[in-house]
Amino acid sequence: MVEKNLTPHSVVGGKQLLVDETDSINSTGVAVDNGNYGNGTFKDRDYDIRGAKAVSILLKNIGANSIDYTILGATKNFNDPDTELDYEDYGEVLKAETAIVEASKSTGSVQITAGTSGSVDTVDVDGVALIDAAVPFNSDIDTTASDLADAINAKITVPNYSAVAATDTVTITREDNIADTGVVTSTVTATITTTDVNMSGGADGRADIFVYDAKLGAKYTAIRISAKETSAGSPGKLVADIIVSWKWIWQITRR
Repeated sequence: MVEKNLTPHSVVGGKQLLVDETDSINSTGVAVDNGNYGNGTFKDRDYDIRGAKAVSILLKNIGANSIDYTILGATKNFNDPDTELDYEDYGEVLKAETAIVEASKSTGSVQITAGTSGSVDTVDVDGVALIDAAVPFNSDIDTTASDLADAINAKITVPNYSAVAATDTVTITREDNIADTGVVTSTVTATITTTDVNMSGGADGRADIFVYDAKLGAKYTAIRISAKETSAGSPGKLVADIIVSWKWIWQITRR
């Protein structure tokens, strides 16, 4: 079906001549929930391109599981922009199968290991202060850990962190999906002691940008993005930014 009729800049030889156009797969993500390409909730996107100068595609997995993708090219000659393309029409692999890891958040921790008085004065991640004021000892170390988590959650930082207490340990989570190996440092007074664990993990689920900068219309009549689950029963979620430039694009269609 026609996903989008692009607005013509002018008409040359009966064909629409367009300036740079951008299309995106919904920023909330499209589920990739099948172990085979072209099946499941995610549907391939066909790009009917006439003499475009270049195309760039940036894919991102914002789901909880890894997905695989490939980018294929079709050389089928057709004049009607609504002509259907079957999977077998995509005979050339432009981007070999590649995994996009799941998006995840990095974590570290502060454990209050002992204490009957005093306070946790500071908690930093790579110099970013996570609390505004000292957190005093309160009844026992588990309650004090809970108060410390509340203090971290009450402050907005850049980057921002959240915290959850479980017994005597406060787990610190960086809120954006990105790798973080920041050093966690806490300072204390009186009898309180702590053990700090540095940040680790995290991934933004982003694939390397794919760029094809030849004149596409001279060879490829369409480009297809196909995605599938890396492991059966473990869906991911795909978003994309697609920029097609410069000119001579008919339509963007989605199957």
